[in-house]
Amino acid sequence: MKIDEVRRLLNEYDDDDLRLIIAEMYKRIPKKMLEEKAIDELLQNPVKGKGKRPAPQNTVDPGEVFAETETFIDYAFKQYYLAPNVYVHKKDRPKWRFLAKRLFKQLVPLTQDPRCNQPATALLVKWYTLMCTASGEYLFSTEEPFRSMGLSQEECYVEVLSALIRNMDGQTWIAPALSLIVDQYVDRETLPKYMMNALIDRLNTDALKTAALEACCAELKKLPKPRVHEKYEIKERREQLAEFGMFLYMEMGDIPGAWDFIKNYYGQQEIALFVLLSELRVRNEGNAWRQIFEQASAEGVQPRDSLKKEYRQYKAKLGL
Repeated sequence: MKIDEVRRLLNEYDDDDLRLIIAEMYKRIPKKMLEEKAIDELLQNPVKGKGKRPAPQNTVDPGEVFAETETFIDYAFKQYYLAPNVYVHKKDRPKWRFLAKRLFKQLVPLTQDPRCNQPATALLVKWYTLMCTASGEYLFSTEEPFRSMGLSQEECYVEVLSALIRNMDGQTWIAPALSLIVDQYVDRETLPKYMMNALIDRLNTDALKTAALEACCAELKKLPKPRVHEKYEIKERREQLAEFGMFLYMEMGDIPGAWDFIKNYYGQQEIALFVLLSELRVRNEGNAWRQIFEQASAEGVQPRDSLKKEYRQYKAKLGL
């Protein structure tokens, strides 16, 4: 559930029920997580009103972490953890995953420390960019750096996204957050839509949604018009931006707007229709699925045979 849904649900319980729920939840939280998330401290000193939680006390030296991270990123991009060199000893090259994960775990809390949150956030973005690059290019002895560290790309993106939101002014975090989706490689276990949904979940006001749509359109306008033969990177970037805009319109409840957006920007309208109808199917939006199919067909788009078959089945089910 989203946090707003949780709050609404909690409002329905009385004090005795809330005490019982909290006690049961506490018993189910692993001890390690209790310590990492400072749950005991939260129970003893609950945050009231809209005040922010005090920044956690760091047991590491930020300067040392920053220097070590900079060196790690520099060495990784130079393939020092992959090829023979005099900077990283042969026995230490396979250990990059342990170093990378430790640095990630140290950088995340530093992004919440007002003494060093800005440089920590910038380095966390660089760290994430490195791991995305390593998902498409050989920088380590694996094509799946996130999995090698025991992390998922989505959870790492969410941490970076949270840091950007905390430490950038107003709506300025939206453009870099979107760029970290459409300008980076994804690993085999991740789809760009996972990160898109994480970003859209944090666009909790109409102003933020509008700003995100404007940022998306601005990036699309930088791209050349679709051509039969064009670079794969340009084509993929256009398609991902078009999908992001489509998701935004769907989040705002404007399905026709979602179709108009992806139809105009995706490139091939038949594939754009398939993408939108596939998402509507996943969301169990049967009526909207039929309406968009009929609208697209009336506009001259030729749906693929599988969609025509699905449409006939849907009409037969409704007795039309």
